[in-house]
Amino acid sequence: MKILLSLTLIFVFAAAGFGQVESKLPTEKPPSSIEPAKINGKTESENFYKCGMKLSMQNEYDLAIIEFTKAIESDSEFAEAYIRRGAVYYFKNDNKRAVSDFNRAIELNPKLMIAYAYRAFSFLNEKDYPSAVNDYTKAIELTSKKDQSALWYDKRADAYDAMNQKESASADRRKAEELRKN
Repeated sequence: MKILLSLTLIFVFAAAGFGQVESKLPTEKPPSSIEPAKINGKTESENFYKCGMKLSMQNEYDLAIIEFTKAIESDSEFAEAYIRRGAVYYFKNDNKRAVSDFNRAIELNPKLMIAYAYRAFSFLNEKDYPSAVNDYTKAIELTSKKDQSALWYDKRADAYDAMNQKESASADRRKAEELRKN
């Protein structure tokens, strides 16, 4: 189950365009006249993030956490770094820290669909099914891609099943199937 979920999450990151930090960062210059230090055209926080990404893809979770933490320390408003560190905490079964990072990412950018989806995964692990339903609902609202929507409908159906809400679960599964066909 954990392997399937890991593969699903890797797919979601790829489909969501993560790893393309340049497109996710603010384009405005910092308020001061001092430019952030850049190495190969990237800020220090971006470089730490990129290193964390490589380490997490190699399942070097403890080292990835260190790099994502450095990225966050370098730029406390780097929402994607919180999401990635939260995902690594999730893979390490540290749902409390994962949820904390996803909460911070959502504070920074309430339109980050993946933060809600990942937080929902953590809630499912903790058997907090109503919270998982709420977050999958929000992820569905924020998703423009049908394949991602279908996944969130399926996962929300799992949460409904766990709460013994079979009609809601069936409706979500039908909706997921409909999205996959179109």
